[in-house]
Amino acid sequence: MVDQVPFGAARERRHMAHRLRATATALLMGRGAGRAAAQTMLVRIVILGMNVLTGIISARLLGAAGRGEQTAIAMWPQLVPMCLTFGLPTALIYGAKRAPQREGSLVAAALMLGASGGVVAAALGYLTVPYWLGHLDSRVVLWSQVFMLVVPYGMISPLAQSIMEAHGKFAIENALIFAAALSTMCLLVGLGVAGAANPVTVAMAYTVGGVPAGIAGIGYATRLSRPAVRDLVPAARTLLHYGLRQYGSDLLAALSGNVDQFLVAGFLAPTMVGTYVVLASLCRVLNLIQQSIGVVLFPKIVGRPLHAMSEDVQRAVRVNVAISLLPTLIIGFGGARLIQLVYGHDFIATGIVIWLLLGDTLFGGISRLLAQTMMAAGRPGLVTLLNAVQFVICIPLSLLLLPRYQMAGVAGAMFAGTTLRLILMIVSYSVILDLPRPQLVLSYSDLRFIYARLRAPG
Repeated sequence: MVDQVPFGAARERRHMAHRLRATATALLMGRGAGRAAAQTMLVRIVILGMNVLTGIISARLLGAAGRGEQTAIAMWPQLVPMCLTFGLPTALIYGAKRAPQREGSLVAAALMLGASGGVVAAALGYLTVPYWLGHLDSRVVLWSQVFMLVVPYGMISPLAQSIMEAHGKFAIENALIFAAALSTMCLLVGLGVAGAANPVTVAMAYTVGGVPAGIAGIGYATRLSRPAVRDLVPAARTLLHYGLRQYGSDLLAALSGNVDQFLVAGFLAPTMVGTYVVLASLCRVLNLIQQSIGVVLFPKIVGRPLHAMSEDVQRAVRVNVAISLLPTLIIGFGGARLIQLVYGHDFIATGIVIWLLLGDTLFGGISRLLAQTMMAAGRPGLVTLLNAVQFVICIPLSLLLLPRYQMAGVAGAMFAGTTLRLILMIVSYSVILDLPRPQLVLSYSDLRFIYARLRAPG
């Protein structure tokens, strides 16, 4: 009996180790929506670490003022494509999942619309930049205009990602995103070693560093979907029928997600712009969780019954909230100290700004996930309306509070608008969609469901 105790304990440990290896293997190598979301989150945590490192490198190389100028240069070429998507990325996923036999025509039409829209967007951006950045150095304005050349690429690249997501090729998409982040980081390190870092060269690393990986993604996506030039007009009409209703939501989401940086770049000194950008980047690491879940969730729920879609979305929201709580507390209580320790003493942060940005990020992620039920049910106009309410609150309130409270005023306005949108989103579930009020607290049954999905074969 004495000899059997350690033998039994050792056997139990081997059995537990085997179960842990099996679970880890299923999580990292298996298929399915739950595993795809977990794999996407793990990969993007690595990418997030790389992005944080690149942010530290650029902040150390440029200082707060230089970081602010770099942001002003690179912001417009990134913002313009986000504001002129015409809802095509989401419409392409929706159309390909609802009518797979038309995918070739839909992809060809989307690429043509994206490329032509990119040319128009680049021209509009080139003409608009001098009016908004006129208070900054003329070199900043000039290079922001030059970087508008990448806008057509910025319009097409999200379409390639949509194609990969519609086909469930999340591993390929994640690998390409990783390659783009790695390329940017290597360019920044090279600039630092060569002593060639300045706001223009660092902005160039951020703007064009990921283009080679993006072009590779476009090539892979076109081989995957085989664009067909037949029936282009009906395909374009189908995309725009859904996309233009979704476009308002995309536009308002892009503006509301970037309007704070847009405003501080237009009204505050470069030092404050640099500090605010660093703070916003730190707090919005929480978006990684929502994005990792959402990128897998939408293609999965399109075409399902409304109540089934709602159940999947609400479970995703609860997982998002549960995972986000710990990093929220860590950043909230330690963020101000961490900013100065890591980025340098030029970056002076206040606790209230950090907590407001964290609240805006957390509530915004919940709203975007809840909105997927409406989009998958063919109700993108409702999402657009709710985003419009947020935008209408954020802009006037920001302009009112910014002169007196500066960074805190903008962050407070963002938080107020996001909170109102979340409240209206929850109310819309019962009043408009005739669904039960969303439950946002993770339950034991959710944990059992997640564990079962991760352990299930295939």
